Amino acid sequence: MSESKTDAVMAYYFTDHICRVCFGRVMTRVTFDRRRLYCCADCGVELEGKSEAAVCCCGIKLKNGRDAGIRCRSNDERSPESPFVIIAEQAEVS
Repeated sequence: MSESKTDAVMAYYFTDHICRVCFGRVMTRVTFDRRRLYCCADCGVELEGKSEAAVCCCGIKLKNGRDAGIRCRSNDERSPESPFVIIAEQAEVS
């Protein structure tokens, strides 16, 4: 079965980021008019943006608008207690 041009445009791809709402994996796609959409695979929240930070933990802000310093990263120490491929952790922000 061949992939149509419409199917190719509608394809979502996983990113190395997790949703700030539910910690599900963030997916991305480019629309026919070249807008970039980011969508959570679990809760379905979807926003347009320039980067994954539109919906991921990297974009979490404090009440005063400052960066909260939380970043998504690969989980290098996967275990039964923490089987997640991508996690969010506190990072140093300047």
